[in-house]
Amino acid sequence: MLGLNTGFLALQAAQRALDVIGNNVANVGTEGYRRQSASLTSTSSMRLGGLYFGTGVALSDIRRAHDSLLDDRLRTQLAEQSHLSTGLDILEEAEFTLGEPSDTALAAKLGAFYDSLDALTAGPSDSALQNDAIQRGVALSSQFQRVARELDTIDRTRSERLENTVAEINSLGETLADLNRSIAEARTIDGVPPDLLDRRDILLRDLSELVDIDVRIAEDQTAEVQAGSVLLVGRGGTPPLELFTDDGGRERLRVQGRSSNGFVPAGGEVLGLMATGKEPLQKLRASLDDLARGVITQLNRVHATGVGTAGSFTRLTSSFEASDASQPLVAAGLVAPMKKGAFMVTVRNTGTGDVVRTPIRFDPNKQSLADLANSLDGVGNLNAKVTGDGRLDLTADGGFTFDFTAESGTPRDSTGLLGALGLNAFFTGSDARTIAVSAELEAHPERIATSATGEPLDNANVLSMTAERDAVNDLLGGSSVEDFYRRQVSEVGFQVSQLQALSDSQTTLVSSLEARQESLTGVSLEEELIDLERFQTSFEAASRYLQVINQTTDAILSLGF
Repeated sequence: MLGLNTGFLALQAAQRALDVIGNNVANVGTEGYRRQSASLTSTSSMRLGGLYFGTGVALSDIRRAHDSLLDDRLRTQLAEQSHLSTGLDILEEAEFTLGEPSDTALAAKLGAFYDSLDALTAGPSDSALQNDAIQRGVALSSQFQRVARELDTIDRTRSERLENTVAEINSLGETLADLNRSIAEARTIDGVPPDLLDRRDILLRDLSELVDIDVRIAEDQTAEVQAGSVLLVGRGGTPPLELFTDDGGRERLRVQGRSSNGFVPAGGEVLGLMATGKEPLQKLRASLDDLARGVITQLNRVHATGVGTAGSFTRLTSSFEASDASQPLVAAGLVAPMKKGAFMVTVRNTGTGDVVRTPIRFDPNKQSLADLANSLDGVGNLNAKVTGDGRLDLTADGGFTFDFTAESGTPRDSTGLLGALGLNAFFTGSDARTIAVSAELEAHPERIATSATGEPLDNANVLSMTAERDAVNDLLGGSSVEDFYRRQVSEVGFQVSQLQALSDSQTTLVSSLEARQESLTGVSLEEELIDLERFQTSFEAASRYLQVINQTTDAILSLGF
């Protein structure tokens, strides 16, 4: 009977091994499936007649292919790859929004605007040239607004994606905690069902792409997961994470409902959304506002002290309001820089042609908008007041006009005050979202201030505006407006190029690790076919062996023994 038992065990072991191979073949395309292999062990020998005889073979174990060290390393590198690719996606969107170089991009609009001012110097009274300069200013403003809106949309989308990613982390954490309980319940002395471990490793991989994690596999094969300073998945459950902004305006993560400094993860999609993509994007957005503010301030300072072919004014109201008319003007919320100095007020008698020029000395560090209104109200035939919303309102007496021109060669506004208030402004607004050509200029292009003296053919003021193209701008760190913008575009391009190189390198590393993991744990149909033939042969041999034993036994029994 020993032979029958040996043959039966051989047949059974071969059948079980074929079942394992069949499962591998069936799951060749299943994501996260780890190859299984049958481990065969000879059964205990039996002593007969002073000799030991083997009793056959048995399936001792079904091994699941895995390499925990390789899994840990791959999760770490996946987190870094996700972090880099996410940041790169955001910066590429920003670079695409800038659209440089292009005839429709901001650099071209900026150049075209200054070119139109340059053309106007040759014919300051030419209505076509006046209108072209205004329309170029409108196109420039519109482009500023468009880029600002699109960058805001990118940042808003980034914020929404970050919130969704944190929610996904919490969801994966809960799923993993549930799976941990299933693993603990299913574990027996012989181990854990391989399909549960496959699901566990898939969840860990998915989680690592979202946030950098440290994983510890317990003896019972449950996973404990640490994210930054937080135990994300543990035996006590899954504390959900929440997104918050600290006092410095930085986005961080912490356990929901707890007051703490939180943490910024070392990798994963969250880091790409929090820092790698966000910080350059917000810096670009701030630089765009600085550029718009620089253009506004620069042009308004010069434009305020000139007049167009339409002549002087009977009434002007400042474009920008002071937050407090009683406080020193430097503390009243105006954007443009101001300093102690003087400017000229010119009042013209429209009947006689008489001109009276009055210098106004002013110190914005000590004097308020109310003080300025009082000084201007003291100028003959000029009335000044502060409106309820903090603006300066100027009105000439009947038969008189006023402006801020000066005699040829005489210094004009050395305070920067007129441009800061937006009196006779070319641009309104204070940043890229709000920059716009003055509605008065859009309606009356002849109001563009080409003359510095009030003479219709004088082009000195438009020459001064043209000169601002290459002038040092204090609001732009001592750069001209075009140089400043070129530097910002170049910086974005460099950051994209740098992130692209790092991302490509990281992708290559991850691909290499994935290939190694696949070679260790993946199903190879060629290898499975070889094993299939081997165990098929073993099964057939065991069957033939049983037939022989059966025939031999029948023969012995027929002899009557």
